[in-house]
Amino acid sequence: MGLLIKHGELIDPEGKHSGKADVLIEGGKIAKIGTGIRANGHETLDAAGLWGVPRFIDMHVHLRDPGV
Repeated sequence: MGLLIKHGELIDPEGKHSGKADVLIEGGKIAKIGTGIRANGHETLDAAGLWGVPRFIDMHVHLRDPGV
């Protein structure tokens, strides 16, 4: 069983999938991106008002021992 994320706002700098769309995840990987994807028994998450972005990187990370 997978996860269907519906009605999210996708932000893709490369422009392949920008705008409102659904994302189907199966086996821990993105299986399909588009609009009007049917649940077909998958768990559904309503992402209205939320963003989907490819990645964020913490540019202020501290790579040292804790407490130092």
